Amino acid sequence: MLDYPPFTMQSLLKDTFELAEKLLQLEQNSEPIPRQSPEELAEKLVLSLPSDGVAQAEVFSRLEAILQATPKTSSTRFLNQLFGGRQNYAAAADMITSLLNVSMYTYKAAGAQVLVEQQLVQHMAGFAGFSNAEGIICPGGSLANFIGMMMGRDRANPNFKEHGSDGRTHTFYVSAQSHYSVDKAAAMLGIGRQNVRKIKCDYYGRISVDDLAVAIENDIADGCMPCAVIATCGTTVLGAFDPLREMAEVCRKHNIWLHADGAFGGAALLHKQQRVLLDGIEHTDSITWDAHKVMGVPLTCSMLLCKHQGKLSKSVQQDAEYLFQADNEELNPGLRSIQCGRRNDALKLWAAWQAVGDNGWHQRLDKLFSLAKFAADYIEQSPDFELCQRPDYLTVCFNAKDADPVQLCDLLHASGEAIIGHANVRGEKVIRLVLVNPDLDTSDLLLLFENIVATRARFISA
Repeated sequence: MLDYPPFTMQSLLKDTFELAEKLLQLEQNSEPIPRQSPEELAEKLVLSLPSDGVAQAEVFSRLEAILQATPKTSSTRFLNQLFGGRQNYAAAADMITSLLNVSMYTYKAAGAQVLVEQQLVQHMAGFAGFSNAEGIICPGGSLANFIGMMMGRDRANPNFKEHGSDGRTHTFYVSAQSHYSVDKAAAMLGIGRQNVRKIKCDYYGRISVDDLAVAIENDIADGCMPCAVIATCGTTVLGAFDPLREMAEVCRKHNIWLHADGAFGGAALLHKQQRVLLDGIEHTDSITWDAHKVMGVPLTCSMLLCKHQGKLSKSVQQDAEYLFQADNEELNPGLRSIQCGRRNDALKLWAAWQAVGDNGWHQRLDKLFSLAKFAADYIEQSPDFELCQRPDYLTVCFNAKDADPVQLCDLLHASGEAIIGHANVRGEKVIRLVLVNPDLDTSDLLLLFENIVATRARFISA
């Protein structure tokens, strides 16, 4: 069957790799790329969809124009999000994944890819101290958190899944610095955003365990049904880690599910010394761990791990006779996923692990921790900057003296000198520097700080 206009996959691959080469060359060019407004791009790019197909050369011309106008997240100037850089083996495997185009619901449809995902689940679970885990790769940490919270709800009230709420107020507990996905999940799970208890944090962004215990006890006294406590392992701004061991004691006392949102911080388990940041992780019931953040695997690749074999499938399983027709349940991961069609996000992570091994991940993390320390040391010693606090992890929050951080970040973006974000720390706006790209070196950070000082000078003079 022909596509229109006619083509061969081989000729498309040739043009695709030529375009990929141009992308890599763009990334290697260290010159700043000024921001273009949406209006400018809408006028400049050919975005409308044609009635009749255009020639292959024109398709790739339009692709290249869009590529040129897209932020280069592997550039050393991209310091804005909790992802950045590229794990090359994972990127290569991801290209092949699109050609394979399997769906990860059954062994019948995905074959060896199911075994690849199983290997990842058990290996990553081992880093968390889970000996008989089950798990699934999800399209993002938000969905992984959703499923972790759902398992907590279903253990607290086994009838909820089939019959809905029994009239009692069901509750979740999380730090005031938690990810916004918790609120969204509470709404979608039928619990309600107003029933997410936001527990205050200490100066460093960690949840107050004493306040957590009081909130749970008060809710139980009021007839509420606590469903789950969600610990944050690596907050999005300060990179703070909640005290898992102490939280687990509170949860154990009241038989409450403890889910660890390690979307950002889960990768610290790969570092032989810094894994202490997640002390007590083995006492949690489930974990979210994004490989597309600190590990550099292409978006998206979020692992959900459950310590209790059978709990995950119990919460999400739905029979579909037309689909699950062969093999045992273990070989049909669709029984552990809330999705039916599910992209193969396992192969890219597996390929990266084959290339670097456990020790390679440690070395990657070691480089990133070194960069964070260098940045904090420089800021602390510089007369131009103020450091919010010493980083525990891979985000460094600071300010340039006598400059508004929001306007400063906007000016850096507009000039193309850096794509870097601002955040709120203890009621004050700050610059948030994210260090997850191991291709950075200290000279890149020094250039960033020089550009910030120069931009501040232009801002003040204006």
